[in-house]
Amino acid sequence: MKRVVSREDYVNFINGVDLDELIRRCSLALYDAYDYKGKKNIAFIVGDNNKGNIALSLALLLKEDVNCDVFINSNYNNKYLEQFDKKNIYFASGKNDFNGYDLLIDGLIDSNYAGLNQYIDDSIIINMNSSGKDIISVGINSGLNPNTGIGKNIVKSILTVSFVRFRFGHFLNMAKDYIKKVVNYNLNYELDSDNYLLELNDFSDVIKDRSNFSNKYDYGLVSIIGGCSDYNGSVKLCNMASAALRSGVGVSRLCVPRSIGNAILPCVLESIVYGMQSMDGKMLYNETDLDNAIEKSDCLVIGMGWGKSDNYPKILEFLFNHYLGPIVLDADGINTLTNMDLSIIKSFKGNLILTPHLGEFSRLIKKDTITILGNPVQYAKDFAKENNCILLLKGSTTIITDGDLVYLVDRGCSGMATAGSGDVLTGILGGLLAYNKCSLNVVGAAAYINGIAGEEAEKEVGAVSMMASDTVDHIPDAIKKLRKAIEKYNK
Repeated sequence: MKRVVSREDYVNFINGVDLDELIRRCSLALYDAYDYKGKKNIAFIVGDNNKGNIALSLALLLKEDVNCDVFINSNYNNKYLEQFDKKNIYFASGKNDFNGYDLLIDGLIDSNYAGLNQYIDDSIIINMNSSGKDIISVGINSGLNPNTGIGKNIVKSILTVSFVRFRFGHFLNMAKDYIKKVVNYNLNYELDSDNYLLELNDFSDVIKDRSNFSNKYDYGLVSIIGGCSDYNGSVKLCNMASAALRSGVGVSRLCVPRSIGNAILPCVLESIVYGMQSMDGKMLYNETDLDNAIEKSDCLVIGMGWGKSDNYPKILEFLFNHYLGPIVLDADGINTLTNMDLSIIKSFKGNLILTPHLGEFSRLIKKDTITILGNPVQYAKDFAKENNCILLLKGSTTIITDGDLVYLVDRGCSGMATAGSGDVLTGILGGLLAYNKCSLNVVGAAAYINGIAGEEAEKEVGAVSMMASDTVDHIPDAIKKLRKAIEKYNK
């Protein structure tokens, strides 16, 4: 795990250290992070801020061997700039020609700015990106909000070098589209936080060796409750059941309206299908059916492809009152909960995991998506804390929190922006929870496996042609990667 901090925590840290020493260490880390050999002309695009001073300090380390030209966004002088020949200093504008340079260093907008657009002339950033030159960003890419990972015009880097701790903005929302690679140097500074970026070797307590002397029930039974005739839900539910089985669960049971049972049966070979009483293609509230769905279940996964029905709040209320194991609520299960009194989940005696995407979370907490994007981690933490649950907020980087700790999972790819991808994640999560004790780390493992499986699928079929079932097919590859990393780490 790697610690991640908010902009506010980072600013407080900056205010308590020797700034000159911090800049010195940062520039040495920046020097170490990239092989500058063979680069004859480097352009440093800097602002009058700490980020600009770090870039200038790097230039001083390089200028004996490399032609270093400085493009400044304002007329200022400091001890770093004074050491350059005036002929190497230019005023930064959208008209600068970067064609003669081998590399651009982005030291423009300070890493700790709070707004979406601190800089006056966005055309400089547009000009940098359109130059076609490799760009290294100092701290975090100019134009990218360090808390939210959102911006208007953002520098696109091949490498971003972070210092002391990663920030949320290195991973959330737009970050993956603008940061090809990000590395962090802690510089021997301590800055604690309860926010972590998960890594491959963090799941030894989840992905364990198995005994030969065992059977399917040793690895749990997950009951997946969902589906209706309004949606082509059979394929999605089958993907989910397959994802659960690929994740290691012993038995996967699909509990669906009887009217769609015949559509499900031909699609599944390894899963059990249990038909529940239905009307007009939707599940009815029936306590006998619900008792049968609960029976021997080590985890319940509820809500995918449900649609809307007056029966669903009663079904959820029954399950919350009669089941003590982990419940994963997704999709229309969350939409159903949105119109219920949330006190029912606060008093739930089992472990509840909610897995909304941004739109579902917006409806759940009654705030618009723009507001949530302004501070997604805090909104997620607040909801989880208040409602005694684990929240997994889906996105380009997944946010997982129990209200105290925050785990980020930055694995995944653009090819996963397709129907059913969220269902695959939920299937993996249900599968893992059925044979593991519920914890934040198990939830993180599910998101991590899903992300790697998606990356492997995209390598094979490409982002444009990728389907959710491709991700399911590569779950074994993802688990192998995790096991290999864990074995290497434990040696």
